[in-house]
Amino acid sequence: MNQSHNDSQSKKIFGNINDLESLLNNPSLSNPLWPTILSWLVGIESEPNEQWITYPDHLEIRALVAKISTDNKSTNDFEVHHLNYDIYLCLKGSELVSSFWVGDISGHDSYDKDNDNLFYKVPPGIKPVHTSMNAGDILVLPPGEAHLPAQTDNSSSVTKIIAKIPSALIGA
Repeated sequence: MNQSHNDSQSKKIFGNINDLESLLNNPSLSNPLWPTILSWLVGIESEPNEQWITYPDHLEIRALVAKISTDNKSTNDFEVHHLNYDIYLCLKGSELVSSFWVGDISGHDSYDKDNDNLFYKVPPGIKPVHTSMNAGDILVLPPGEAHLPAQTDNSSSVTKIIAKIPSALIGA
C-alpha cells in the first residue's frame, strides 16, 4: 500500500478545557455535536473506573477514565484508527503524546476492523509531532492520525479520559 507521510500534515487538535471556545473555533470541529460532546467529557466523574460509559442518545460515543503508568515508549508501535476519533482529556499528572499523519488505513493488511486499529512503526524520515499534556489539556486525534500516548513527561502516571467518537457522526 502506497501512502505518503508528512509530519507537517498532522491533523491533531490541541487545547485546554478552560478555553473550549478557542478549541471549537477550529474548522475541523464545526459539527454541532462537538460542543456538547466536549462538555459531556468535561463533566465525567474524574476517578478512574476503567469502564466505558456512553454518551446520552449516541451509544456509539464512549469514554472511560483511566490511570495509566507513563514510561519511555519510543520503541512501541503507534496506533491509528480508521473509523474513530480518539480524544484524550488529561485530568491529573502529565504525559507526552507523539503523533503523525498516516491517512486511510482501511486497505492495510494488518488493519483490525473489529477493534478499528492498526499498530504502526514510524516510517524512515518521519519525525512525529510531540504534544505535552497536563491537567486540563485536551487532544483530538482524527482517524488517520497515528499516535503513541502515555509516554513519560515529568510524571510516572496520568489520569485521563479516553473517548472514542465515530467519524460517521461528526464528519472526518
